[in-house]
Amino acid sequence: MSRAVVRDLYEGDDAARVFSRLMIVSGAAPVLAPVAGGALLVVTDWRGVFLVLAVIGFAILVASWLWVPDSLAPENRHEGGFGEQLRWFGRIARDWRFMGHAVSLGFASGALFVYISMSSLVLQDDYGLSAQLFAVVFAANAAGIVLVGQVNPALISRLGTRRVLVGCLVAIAAGAAVAGFAGALRAPRALLLVAVFVAVAGQGGQTPNNTALALGPHARGAGSASAVLGVFQFLVGAVLPPLVSLHGVDAPLMGFTMAGCALVALAALALMRDAARSAAPAPGAPPR
Repeated sequence: MSRAVVRDLYEGDDAARVFSRLMIVSGAAPVLAPVAGGALLVVTDWRGVFLVLAVIGFAILVASWLWVPDSLAPENRHEGGFGEQLRWFGRIARDWRFMGHAVSLGFASGALFVYISMSSLVLQDDYGLSAQLFAVVFAANAAGIVLVGQVNPALISRLGTRRVLVGCLVAIAAGAAVAGFAGALRAPRALLLVAVFVAVAGQGGQTPNNTALALGPHARGAGSASAVLGVFQFLVGAVLPPLVSLHGVDAPLMGFTMAGCALVALAALALMRDAARSAAPAPGAPPR
């Protein structure tokens, strides 16, 4: 819903800038959450964790009720209903530009979830980081996401949303590949940590820019489009890590899986661009 609200109020590069601000929260949250959960377990048990979640949820409910008005313009509203919702999903599925960004976002986010699910095993079991030092590394990588999210609006102003998106995906792929080779060659731990930092920090630019470009043409169906983005984003993250780690986890597996996710995300953008060129009418030809 937060993505749909941003799309209701902003367009183009402005939307990407606001999505960057959201990324400071939504991008860092999955990385910081395990650290916060571990800290809570020092003073309470699992029941206390759920109590804290209930308090946070209630606070969000009150804040939304008081300070988030309906952002959808009246001319873009529809009557709703299950049938109408299915029709909107059908329109979205036929929009290959949107689907290209949805696939790109899903696999790029999958790289983040691979890191979240595997990094503790790799860094603590294979590289001997203590729980405290691992928490510091985890927090530093979250800070990288926030930093890139803060810089993203300035980069968009100079280079444009798509170029920054491609650059961030290349950074994720390169950093993850270096991490994979560092693990395979048993390179110094510092090289692995720097490479992982680069791969994780790139999420601060890819998520808001992919989201802004995907939702741009969908002023009327922003809620449905945002829901589809969420499905891709979390489905890949939920399915991929367990599948690739059936026979154990190590640094090469983590790094190369993250790199593969980023390359699939880049390929989705490239295929989408090729499709756009082939669909464009020749000069002087009547529009399709």
